[in-house]
This record gives sequence, structure tokens and C-alpha cells, in this order.
Amino acid sequence: MSSPPSTSGNTGTPAPQVPTSTPMPQTSGTPAQTQGGSSPTAGSSTLAKPFVPAKFNLLMLEDDGENYKTWYMALMLAFTNRSIWSIVNGTKPCPTATSDPTGHEEWCLKDCEAQLMILLALKKVGQKCVFRTKTSKEYWDRISSCYSGASGGNKRTVSLLEQFFFMSFKDAEPMQPQVDCCIYAAQQLETVGFPIAENLLVFLLAMRLPESYLMLHTVLTNSDASTITSRWVADCIIREEQHRL
Repeated sequence: MSSPPSTSGNTGTPAPQVPTSTPMPQTSGTPAQTQGGSSPTAGSSTLAKPFVPAKFNLLMLEDDGENYKTWYMALMLAFTNRSIWSIVNGTKPCPTATSDPTGHEEWCLKDCEAQLMILLALKKVGQKCVFRTKTSKEYWDRISSCYSGASGGNKRTVSLLEQFFFMSFKDAEPMQPQVDCCIYAAQQLETVGFPIAENLLVFLLAMRLPESYLMLHTVLTNSDASTITSRWVADCIIREEQHRL
């Protein structure tokens, strides 16, 4: 019986090649999704997320202090939830860095968190109240001294802060009463525990000048604030007004 003819040199159609193994299916997605195993499906809750500290939709303190009591209670509960109320109210003092460096660092981090929570729950006037304060207790005490009577109708301190920081001088009105009102507000703020630096008062008097006083504004803002006084600036403003009249 004859053997099958050899295919060597055969000019016909070659025999189909049979794959030795099944190819791996193509996968879509980024390398980070496919590396090290299966990737989570879109929208899966197992996606890794960076650690974010707990936060609250903090109640904002109105500039006139009308909602101070509610704000106070909401912030106090938020501090308690975060275990930092004892730092804010001063019952847990800061450990010394030499005797307890770990405790000192932990206290400072919590104090910074409390400061941030207070600051984010304040509007313009409230943020001015805590200017130059250094700890959350100082933040809390300063806000309390400013607003504790506001919700009961005593808005004197808040009104003084608004006059000092946000009042603008109007060209159509006499300058003397406007300047005196600003200086008087600064003096009254000092009596209620909010001393205003003299160079800051000088700067604010110059910045509040209307556009028609541009030349005087330029002279005052380019002067050395450490060598001039608020009274001298006030006299310059009044003399300029009299010269115009």
C-alpha cells in the first residue's frame, strides 16, 4: 500500500495552522486599573480614596450676630464630636514640647483644626475679630467677647467693627464727621478689647478717601506709616477739603 504523497514543494494551498494556545483577551483601562488583579467596576465603592478628615456644613455666623447663640451651640457640638472642645475652651492646655513632644505635636494639630473650623464659619466682620489671634481658644474668646450680647440686641461692638473696617468716605458729605467717626470707632474698639494699631488706622483713613482725593491718597499711602499719626492724616484730609471749598 502506497504512502500519502509528501507536501514538500507542493504549490497548492497550504494547510491551515492550528494555534497551540488560546490568546489572552484584550482588557481596557489604565495600567493602574489592571495591575495586580482585576480592577473595580465603574462607580464601585471599593475605589481607593485619600483620607479626608471629617467635616461639617458649619453654620455661618452672621456679621450682625443675630444667630450667635445657635452658632455657638452648633460649633460646640462640632468640636465635641471631633474631641477638640477641651482645647477650644482651654481645659486641656498644650503639653510642653520638651517633656511630651508627641503630645505637643498632637495638641497643635488639633488646635489648628479648631482654628480652621472657626474661621470657615465666620463672615467678614467675624474674620476681622480674630485677626492676629494665635490659638483656637483666643479665636473663641475673641468671638465671644464681640458677639455674646449681639443676639440679645446689644450690637454695639459689631457696629463699631463695621464702622471701622467697612465704612467708606463719601465725597458728597462733610469729611470731618466721617473721619471723626472712624477714629472714634477705633478708640471705642480698644475699650472693648480690640486695640487697633496706629499704622493700621493711618492706612485705613487713606484707603477710604474717595476718588476725587486721589492725589492726597497717593501721598498718604506712599508715606512712612511709622512716622505719621492718624490725627495728622485726619488734619490733612480736612485741609484738603477746605482748600477745595
